[in-house]
Amino acid sequence: MTVPGSRLPPPPARNLPGYGEARRSAPREGGWALGLGRDRRRSLHPAFCIGHWAFCIVHFAFLSACANGPPSPVSLDTSNDACARCRMAVSDRHFAAQIVAPGEEPIFFDDLGCLREHLAAASTRFPREAVVYVADHRTGEWVDARRAVFTRRPDLVTPMASGLIAHQDTSSVREDPAATGGVTVAAGEILAGRTVVGGR
Repeated sequence: MTVPGSRLPPPPARNLPGYGEARRSAPREGGWALGLGRDRRRSLHPAFCIGHWAFCIVHFAFLSACANGPPSPVSLDTSNDACARCRMAVSDRHFAAQIVAPGEEPIFFDDLGCLREHLAAASTRFPREAVVYVADHRTGEWVDARRAVFTRRPDLVTPMASGLIAHQDTSSVREDPAATGGVTVAAGEILAGRTVVGGR
């Protein structure tokens, strides 16, 4: 039907021969000229779909692991937390240490000597992802045990008489009067040769 006064061409007659075939052959998306049309009803190969989803899952897991990183130190409750070795209260955080691992309860120690004995025990189960933190004796801040500077001073009073204290670096050692006259101890001696991952 032609509308009087209209310059638009009349719509195609649906009952003309070949109309249905031409419509079925038209692209579902895109245009004729560029050949971009594609049939939305066409499904992807199952193997491609499975591989695509597997890649996405692995990629997401990798990004999550990178984002999370090693476990952070846990806040110490000096009123309730007890040493895992001697069972005494961890009442002074300046001598304390802790072991943290994903999905595990933190383990606290009131003295670096207790930490050393715990790690040296053959029966000690030590998760691969575990991180050891020690308190900087001067500041009380938690420090990655692998990077800490340890000092032994026999006449220094510590909770279990080990005479051991830790600091974040040599600058903190020099600024702490308690470390004066002490002898530097290798981190490997405190960690009893355990392979420990790095913390934050």
